[in-house]
Amino acid sequence: MKTITITLLLFTMALLSGCTMDGDNPVQPDPGQNGEKNVTLEVRIPGARTPSTYGMTAGQENQVSQLTVLAYKDISGTEELQQMIVATSSEFTSDGSGNVKVTLSIPAGDYSRLVVVANADSQVGALAANSALAALTAIEYTHASGQWDTATPDYIPMTGEVIAGTTNGISIRQGQSKTFSGLNLVRMLARVDIINNATSTFTLKDVMLYNFKKNGLLVNDDTQYGASPAQPNLPGTVQNATSPLTYNYTALQSGNKMEGEIYAFEAAAPVLANIATSPRIIIKGTYSGTDYFYPVDFTYDGSSGTTKGAFMPVVRNHKYIFTVSQVSGPGFATADAALASTEVITNIDVQLFVIDENVTDVYWNASNYLAVNAPDFDFGGEARTEASTDNKITVKSTAAWTIECFEADGSTPAAGGWLSVTPASGSANDQTTPATVSVVLTANAGAVREGKIKIQSGPFTHVVTVTQSTTP
Repeated sequence: MKTITITLLLFTMALLSGCTMDGDNPVQPDPGQNGEKNVTLEVRIPGARTPSTYGMTAGQENQVSQLTVLAYKDISGTEELQQMIVATSSEFTSDGSGNVKVTLSIPAGDYSRLVVVANADSQVGALAANSALAALTAIEYTHASGQWDTATPDYIPMTGEVIAGTTNGISIRQGQSKTFSGLNLVRMLARVDIINNATSTFTLKDVMLYNFKKNGLLVNDDTQYGASPAQPNLPGTVQNATSPLTYNYTALQSGNKMEGEIYAFEAAAPVLANIATSPRIIIKGTYSGTDYFYPVDFTYDGSSGTTKGAFMPVVRNHKYIFTVSQVSGPGFATADAALASTEVITNIDVQLFVIDENVTDVYWNASNYLAVNAPDFDFGGEARTEASTDNKITVKSTAAWTIECFEADGSTPAAGGWLSVTPASGSANDQTTPATVSVVLTANAGAVREGKIKIQSGPFTHVVTVTQSTTP
């Protein structure tokens, strides 16, 4: 789970169900609370800003069709479930672009954490009142086949969490509204896209996933997810799909890309000695008039301290983009032979590009990306400096990047004016070593100020709005 601090600590987990708790049974909210909406959760679903033609669209991938909030309290050192509130459709809105706002009534009390769960009602519905947090973290989501339905579609379970900075430091009071913003949800599945850029010599027909999983833990583990490189949070017993998950590339591709079709549960990194029973992709295609099978593996590229060519795990909320760039010779005659192969296959060249979608905004193409964590800032009138903590932008990019500041009318602020950034440029960096940029403001004693910050890297541009009110 990714964590940040805003008087409260934010990080990611999972769950979902409905109602508040009374004894071991869910009940409707206490009418003595007057049912007034006293809590707003502003939730962000991070991810890449790229369109999908087939499969799940970006809007569907970000869709919240169910939403539950669980309120926990620390009792003698154990966090126990006190309230389970299911948001009705009128209590939450989703714009389809990754922004969800939830406004609901939470009974007054002091809580240690609020957990938000999307699209997993039946999985958390059995949680009992006063059950320990461990009961939540042990919940598994099991799929009948492991092949996610992208046509209907099955919406992806996602979770997020607000944790108090002090024991039971989240104080909810009736008649007093409270807003928690900046909360990121994490999808419990990974996504796999396949691109064929070798169309002059190779016709890709089928993509087959062998030994992929059909179960996983709902709750994200920040220790695992935040490791470098990221690691999966796996159930005690993982279940393999009983047969290969097959995708008809010919029918599902658009412009030689199959995107938004394959969603997978987390899996441990393959072991070469057990490669035939480890997660592996086998692609079938025609080369020189004959159908062949080629193994395609999840392997590191050697960046961020990893060993080039070493097997990597499949981790939730990551996008794995495989691009076939060249096929220069025959593969294997059967899928089983390709699956069992332990040799380095040189007749096919496949690049793997991995995106951690916990970043708020990600832009990418076949060879480059720009990843930015930057909200639209709404500051008070006080000055902000490099030493401030609420004015940070993180930038990850495969190319050099620059940042420019503008007034609301598009003009450039005067040198030494009210809005600037430091640093204003940087070089390429990898996904685990982002650059940190500070938004610098002078104190404002006059009218409300508004400006824009434009982050540019190669063909990608991201714009952030900055508003500064008047000092009281």
